[in-house]
This record gives sequence, C-alpha cells and structure tokens, in this order.
Amino acid sequence: MTSTSKKIALCELASVRSGLVLSRKKSKGENGEMYALLTLRAVKEDGVLDMSELDMYISIGVLSNTYLTNIGDVVVRLTWPYSAIIIDEQSAGLLVSSHFVIIRPNNDRLDSGYLHWMLNRQSTRRRIYENTSANMLNAVRPQFFSELKISLPPMVEQRKIAKLQTLHHREQFLMKMLMKERSQLAQLLTENIYNTTK
Repeated sequence: MTSTSKKIALCELASVRSGLVLSRKKSKGENGEMYALLTLRAVKEDGVLDMSELDMYISIGVLSNTYLTNIGDVVVRLTWPYSAIIIDEQSAGLLVSSHFVIIRPNNDRLDSGYLHWMLNRQSTRRRIYENTSANMLNAVRPQFFSELKISLPPMVEQRKIAKLQTLHHREQFLMKMLMKERSQLAQLLTENIYNTTK
C-alpha cells in the first residue's frame, strides 16, 4: 500500500445499517413471505459464506429491500470473530438479521472486494474487538462501522488487492476439496487392501 493512501470514515464511502430485528416481523404460523436467512454459523471465520447453513424465515409481510443482500454488499458479524463476507450473484437476496451490519459501498470510490479484505484483516478485527460493548457476547455496535476509518488507496490498487484475495479464497477452496478427495481415496484404498486380505 502506498504512503499516499488517506484514511476516510466508512460512512463517507458507503451506507451502513444493521439488519432486521427478526422478532418484530416474524409470522406466528406458516402463512407469510418466506426468505432465506443469513445465520451466524453460515459466516465462517475466514470470510467465506457457507450457503448450506442458511435458515428459512417466514415474515408477516413483504420486507424492505434494505434488509436483503445486494451484489457487492459486505456483511459483517457484530459478534466474535467479526467476519465479513462479500455478496455475489448466488448470495444476493438473503435476509440479514440484527446480528450483522450491511455495508453498501459507493463503487466509484470503494471496491467491495477491497473492503471485504480490509475488514477481515487481523489488525481491523483487533480494532473491532477493542470497541466491543461490555456484554457477554462481545458485540460491537453497528455505529462503530460508520465511524471506522480505513485507508483508501487508488481504485486500481483496491481492485488488485480484491483480485488477489479472490484468487486466494479460490485456492483455499480447491485445496480443501483436494484434501477431502485424497482422504476419501486413502480410505477406499485401505479398505480395499484390508478386504482382499480376509
């Protein structure tokens, strides 16, 4: 990062709002509007979204689009480990609860991928933790993100960082898949050898 990067409050670069308090809009029965709900367990510590961990939520009516994810949004857990995820085509339209904050970058000045990387850095998470409220969950106030100052390099550098981070996440995913397949192969070979010796 160049020394010419300036620090700017996130509220000057994006809209920042907390998710929906679910109890206010929850349907008492099976009738109502159904939404895929982003859960805490779906947001992994490394900033990856596990779509298999979503829940279903039935509301008493149609909810405001401000509580639904859009492509390019960055959604952050308000409790430890304060992981941030970036929303893509597959994860657009999810309902976000008040356990998260939704950050919608101004794409002319702030790249979503760069913001995702910046919020998942250990130094940023340490700053978040230092500003948690004194409750048992160590939750951070959504207002903290509005006031959070981040370095803002030129857009070209932001996009380079975002691209590199995307490639890194893809590599991590492929490595996990390879390890899983090798483990299954080893088990299969071991069982095959054992079965032929009977």
